Amino acid sequence: VTGVQTCALPIYAGTRANAIVTGEWRETDLLTGLLNPDVFFTRVSSALEHCRIANQTAILIVCDLDGFAALNQNVGLVDANHLLRQVAECFRLTVREGDVLSRLGGDEFGIFFPGLPPEIAETRARDLRAAVREAGLLVLQEDSPQMTACLGISSFPADGHSIDALLTAANASLAAAKRERQDNAAKPIPSVLVVTRN
Repeated sequence: VTGVQTCALPIYAGTRANAIVTGEWRETDLLTGLLNPDVFFTRVSSALEHCRIANQTAILIVCDLDGFAALNQNVGLVDANHLLRQVAECFRLTVREGDVLSRLGGDEFGIFFPGLPPEIAETRARDLRAAVREAGLLVLQEDSPQMTACLGISSFPADGHSIDALLTAANASLAAAKRERQDNAAKPIPSVLVVTRN
């Protein structure tokens, strides 16, 4: 298909060895190669200040993989870690240059989109959900359940002016999304979407 980019994980991408060789281990999560939480929060705070000065809006999304603890038990640590690295790689192909991407811990990721208006948030969320499903298709066996995620969204300045305020709002949105997912557990999941870079 023309214009489709795959997100198959490069052999050494996001590995501890690569991070140590490049010296990026101080700023990155050693499993996925994404920013660690401390660096993420620092960079988002700086980006928020720029948005404030430029009178721009921004979006923060917190992403939590559905059923990852059970999947970890079923497929084992090696494959579960491979999935996390693949999700990170698919996210890299989904975000724009200048967006800020982090593994916040466990199976939770944070993505900050400076300069985007709130009405674009659901489009960005849809792209991230598609990236998670794509990662599952690339890593998990064909008969495995489709990989999904719950997302929480907040926007600057509507939901706050600091990273703490935005993170609190995004986590509240994430909790609501999880409750909705539980309530609608019996409903079918939408078919997989193709991930392309903007």
